[in-house]
Amino acid sequence: MTGYRTMTCGNTKYASSGIKQNVDGWTRRVEFEPGHDCIDDYPKCWQTMGGGRHGRSGMRLRILLGSEEGIVQFVMSASDWLPGSLDSIGSTKDGVAKFGVMATDLGHHWTRPTYEGEYVGQEACEFLHGASCFYDGSGLNAGPVLDRFLREGLDAVWESLEEYHRACSESATALSLKVSA
Repeated sequence: MTGYRTMTCGNTKYASSGIKQNVDGWTRRVEFEPGHDCIDDYPKCWQTMGGGRHGRSGMRLRILLGSEEGIVQFVMSASDWLPGSLDSIGSTKDGVAKFGVMATDLGHHWTRPTYEGEYVGQEACEFLHGASCFYDGSGLNAGPVLDRFLREGLDAVWESLEEYHRACSESATALSLKVSA
């Protein structure tokens, strides 16, 4: 099987997979990042890595909207979307903490700064095809997008991301004009 890696604790972390489409000049992507649960292997991780670094993370759903200028993202996850967390009928097993879905990020990966003092967040950004990226994001700002998603569905997320993308574009343009003046 391709697209996975064996972690030092012996568990497997699978690659994300998703859907990509072009709609009205936008590139839309929806990615599913599988969860991992290395809590039971904590002693092994401690010995092999000097600490229990893998921890536990539920599956993440990442929704991205992009253009040549940059990409904005909305990320949500649930701590109980874990490998092995379901019983034979598809319900969450007893003993697995149930926290529900959480909004974890509304952020941007941009080709130039969107505000004064923003610094390069990643030298080789996977979302900008390896180019340097200016990144910023907020879990708090993601909450209203999750609320819209739960009430109105996926189209509401695309609308929110289009608004956020336009705001990032306008900010980056205004900053460029200010710097060049």
